[in-house]
Amino acid sequence: MGKLAEGDAALLLRELATAPVNSMQVNDDVSAALELAMRIDHPSYDCLYLALAVKHDTHVVTADRRFVAAVARDKALKSRIRLLEGV
Repeated sequence: MGKLAEGDAALLLRELATAPVNSMQVNDDVSAALELAMRIDHPSYDCLYLALAVKHDTHVVTADRRFVAAVARDKALKSRIRLLEGV
């Protein structure tokens, strides 16, 4: 990935600040993430997002093809992940 021009970085930061993104505590979700990590054989740091998606009945959007493939192998979880393409 290349460097961003200063103006581009400032624009992207402003867009991020207004993005419809929620912050939340995850302390109670670490155990669920670890269980998912062992279930799909993938690192727990990614599975924390997956645990939150399951908990909140939504999905994870990621450009990580390896993560998408790991989740997609599990029939019960495959609807919980979306590949962000074009990045």
